Amino acid sequence: FNTRSNIWGDHRMNDQGQLVEQLVLTNEIILLNLGQHTHFHCQTATTTAVDLTICSSTCPLDFIFAVLDDLHGSDHYPIQVEFVHLMK
Repeated sequence: FNTRSNIWGDHRMNDQGQLVEQLVLTNEIILLNLGQHTHFHCQTATTTAVDLTICSSTCPLDFIFAVLDDLHGSDHYPIQVEFVHLMK
């Protein structure tokens, strides 16, 4: 989504962030983000949390979310989402 809000760990809010907040709050979806920053701004050596991972509110425990440490030449940290099938 490349959007900013305190809800998912960014230090600023933008218009897109407000729209996504409303989407999350008014629909049956969950953010898997845990507050880790996902973008490195190389000009200022700062990080932000602008990349979101969402899922249905019926299955957040079916996923393990992680932000990897190595940029691999990008300015966005890779996000790893692992599906863990839980027997119900």
